[in-house]
Amino acid sequence: MDILNPLISTFTPKNITEFRNQLSHSPSDNYLELFDLMQAYPNATVEELAPRFKKSITQTACYSLRARLLTKVIIFLFTKEIEEDTSRWCQVLGYLILFTRLMRYQKYEVAGEILKSAEKQAEENNHFSLLDQVLYFKTKFFEKLKINYSFVRKKLVKNSELVHSFRKLELTYSDTKEQLANAKRDGIPLDAEAIIDATFGDYKTSRTEANNPELMLRLCTIARNAYISVKNYKKIEPFISRIYNRLEEARRFEPASLHCHAEFLMMLAHIEYRNRKFSASSEKLVKIELLSAGNPFLMQEHWSKFVALEAGVASYTGENQRAIKIVEKSLKDDRVFTDESERCNLMLNLAVYYFNAGRFKDSNAQLRRIDTDSTANNIKGREWKMKKEMIEIIVQFELGNDDLAGRQIKRLQRSYSDMLQLPLYQLTARFLKFTARMVDNPDIVKRPEFRQEIDQARKSAPDVVEDIQAIAFYCWLKSKILDCNYYELLVERVNR
Repeated sequence: MDILNPLISTFTPKNITEFRNQLSHSPSDNYLELFDLMQAYPNATVEELAPRFKKSITQTACYSLRARLLTKVIIFLFTKEIEEDTSRWCQVLGYLILFTRLMRYQKYEVAGEILKSAEKQAEENNHFSLLDQVLYFKTKFFEKLKINYSFVRKKLVKNSELVHSFRKLELTYSDTKEQLANAKRDGIPLDAEAIIDATFGDYKTSRTEANNPELMLRLCTIARNAYISVKNYKKIEPFISRIYNRLEEARRFEPASLHCHAEFLMMLAHIEYRNRKFSASSEKLVKIELLSAGNPFLMQEHWSKFVALEAGVASYTGENQRAIKIVEKSLKDDRVFTDESERCNLMLNLAVYYFNAGRFKDSNAQLRRIDTDSTANNIKGREWKMKKEMIEIIVQFELGNDDLAGRQIKRLQRSYSDMLQLPLYQLTARFLKFTARMVDNPDIVKRPEFRQEIDQARKSAPDVVEDIQAIAFYCWLKSKILDCNYYELLVERVNR
């Protein structure tokens, strides 16, 4: 498997400049030339690269040069990670590597000092698993390092308990993440209450654990994963807000917890957005930007979700054109998307924003682009695909393709018949029936009884089901009844 190209693709513009400068001091110009060629032709094979050198080289020589360049790239990136990692994780790991070398050469006194530095950095930055390894080394080599075994052993046991709690939560988090992925794939919502009971029923946090942002983040994420499957954002918001506010008031978000702090804010921003608290969501995004001011990697880690939320808030607050510009610009920059699923979401969101602007042909073209995207078809679940097909239906209706819209409705009803019977999707099922009647007879929107049916359908559905996306589809129906601008009606409705 090729790892050189993926590694090079992680280089920032600054990294490229620094690495090129290093290569320019190499005795051979071929390293720099190969690096530049790989930048210019990232998908080229060795067979295609070899003839492109100023002085053509053999394929064998190119393979050899490529292997040596890989070593240089790895060393460069290791150094950059240690320099740029504000969490000091890489630094602690580096200390442990140095410690093993010093012990091998019997430099016990210096090895002990290195281990002290590793312990200090691990404690200050809440790297409990690394601290576990540090303390293990101390107990293992206590005689050679001339340290108090009894004291270190007690510290190791106490830290191991915390590590165990973390790992237990991490496993639970991964379990719920897999369950959520399966639920999205199959279109069957999770039993949120059962997950919460299983996770929290016998879980008691100590005061130390309750004040640990990383551990609390995992607890909140597990709860969120359980409830977003059933779109119950209203129920989960107070729980997560309460924990976040307590940690912030207690000043538990230290510099070492920067990534954790940003993830908490991103989680809250998304929940508030889905609960139509757009100002609050926007405030969280501003806080994330402020946290990222001195740490560009922090924003890069959350960039795709940040862009989606920023554009979503803009669109739902009357700035749809700005939402379009945000997404169009982001989709042109492949480097910012580390999460393919989020990229697929943005592609679909752009089709929605075009629709909001009345640009139905552009919306249709964007939907066609998604159809040809193998990633979207392979990684997105049934609910996402159903929503996409629903958008296609109303786009075709707006384009005047009533027959096509009617056929798509029937196909969707057949393909997702099992999902449409579930309580979570009852509004969706009713929407499709209303739309089918409107396609068959456009004049039906003029009848008062049709409007009453739609209003009654929405009122009889559980409040938890009527999230922001359901509101959007029903606003479109209502805009046809009232013969008014859909987007203006949507903005007014979601900001009540």
